[in-house]
Amino acid sequence: MAGDEHASPWRDRGWVLSVARLRLDLYRLVAAIFASGAEGEAYFGGPLADLVADCQREEIEQLLVSVAAMTRVVLDQHSPRPPEARAECGALSPDTSDERPLTLREACNKILHAEARGFEWNSDFDPCLAGLSGAVYLSGKQFEKRWKARLEVVAFVKAIASLTAGRPDEAGPVGA
Repeated sequence: MAGDEHASPWRDRGWVLSVARLRLDLYRLVAAIFASGAEGEAYFGGPLADLVADCQREEIEQLLVSVAAMTRVVLDQHSPRPPEARAECGALSPDTSDERPLTLREACNKILHAEARGFEWNSDFDPCLAGLSGAVYLSGKQFEKRWKARLEVVAFVKAIASLTAGRPDEAGPVGA
């Protein structure tokens, strides 16, 4: 293959990712969530509020998938797994079982394998409030068993920010 003559000695250890890029996507995800708030609408007004409304859902969905995929790579390149992998960032209801905490690693899996997703809006609880609550509902199937999860996006972002804080952005695999 072209370019393999200069292959990285890290090639067999996984994907080489930019931690800075992951952290930038985390920032964008938080900004997209909070852009929906009442203060944002009052500040933006008119055409800018329409722009936020038109683009927000797709932006959040794309960022969730991007962040989840990169985070799984980061987590899988650590041995043993860091404590952040077990950080709680929502709730999981596998099949008909009782609800249990949704860990960071499992949240990444659920985001990547979700068949359906929905956003929770503050106005679902109080008509005077605007914007996203920061919760995303995911559902899917694993080994023919249904599952559903409630992802707390801010807790998800905090766990990943903690995992990646102070990491050098180098040309080796993440976590090496």
